[in-house]
Amino acid sequence: MNNPYYVYVFDWIKTWIINTCRIHQHWLKHQRDLTEHDDVSIKHLTAIETAYRQIEQMASSPHSSIGELDAYFHKVLNAQNKYEKYLQIRQTTDNHNQPHMYTNNSFPTSRVSNTTIPTVQRVPMGQHQLPSLPYPYHALEPYIDEVTMRIHHGEHHKKYVDNLNTAEIEIEKARQTLNFDQIRHWEREASYNGVEHYLHTIFWDCIKPNSGGVPSGSLLKQIQTDFGKFSALKSHFSTIAEKVAGGWVILVWNPRTARLEILQMEKQQSLSQWDGVPLLCLDVSEHAYYLKYPNRKKEYIKHWWNVVNWDAVKRRFHQARNST
Repeated sequence: MNNPYYVYVFDWIKTWIINTCRIHQHWLKHQRDLTEHDDVSIKHLTAIETAYRQIEQMASSPHSSIGELDAYFHKVLNAQNKYEKYLQIRQTTDNHNQPHMYTNNSFPTSRVSNTTIPTVQRVPMGQHQLPSLPYPYHALEPYIDEVTMRIHHGEHHKKYVDNLNTAEIEIEKARQTLNFDQIRHWEREASYNGVEHYLHTIFWDCIKPNSGGVPSGSLLKQIQTDFGKFSALKSHFSTIAEKVAGGWVILVWNPRTARLEILQMEKQQSLSQWDGVPLLCLDVSEHAYYLKYPNRKKEYIKHWWNVVNWDAVKRRFHQARNST
């Protein structure tokens, strides 16, 4: 390692390793905060974070070698494998057979212009529930991995539901007592977490295994009318997704203009428009892809198209167009 070029390259590699480890440690700490109700998951995530910290410390040493760093990377892999095995065991206790909130047999339905539209049931204040997925957590592999799906749905989405319920309960208390001193805070909480809850619910419904491809029928015709061709919509949607700094990209039906539009939403509320009906949405926050695609957001977006459930998107399109 006396060659100055090799010394320079090795130092560059170690710097990259240090920065990568710090990113993973930050992300894993965030996961632990979201996994407060599962002590076993917290234990596994802590073990993975500790292994990354050891790598960072080793890479920071001027006397570290490739072999030593490789040994610590194996510790990370072992810790991650143990966590994945735990999640697989826990999956056997999960109930994936509950009716999904967007399947035809979950709600009573009415018909408008020969299109089946769910009759939405009233949800009392503070009683939102995490919807079950219509497929197992591993079903979207290799495009979206099981661990990400478990954390994304079971931790992140659940947290939004819990926070929304808390906010609505506080808002209800304010209405009953006529004490609105904290109403601005709780309205913001309800708005932020409500948007996340609703869009995640649509997000799960609009992806499924063995999907992708090109939409058909009236939806494809509308896409061609508004975008010229499907590839133009896909390119526009993907480019926006790459550039959004966290948040969502959403294909909506705009009843005011009677056309499809692509909107971006940052901070769950900004850079969006009211009145558009979401048809297809993509979560581009780091928690949606970072485990499998660290620093490769573009690759995540590209692979996401392989699981788009165009039947669900077309169903939502018909409902939106025929009811507005």
